[in-house]
Amino acid sequence: MKKKIILSVLLLFFLCVQIALAKVNVNTDDVSWLEELKGIGPVKAAAIIEYREEHGNFTSIEDLAKVYGIGAGIMDVIRDEIDLTSKRVSRKSTTKD
Repeated sequence: MKKKIILSVLLLFFLCVQIALAKVNVNTDDVSWLEELKGIGPVKAAAIIEYREEHGNFTSIEDLAKVYGIGAGIMDVIRDEIDLTSKRVSRKSTTKD
């Protein structure tokens, strides 16, 4: 029984670490995930989504700089936190419209 508890705790720990270290996919993630990026608030997150809806998926990380409000400074900060291909289940919004 004690071994099962230890294994369960370890599994939970590794899952939490993986989620914490996961990169944000600017092609598929929703506003709540995009806001996890430093310097990206609700307005810039919405601009990223609007850009990809109008122009299609980003084909390179550098394409993100084409979004209004995202300049070289922000790109330097978030470049290593961005991904273009990972899959993740979107978070459900907890706010009421």
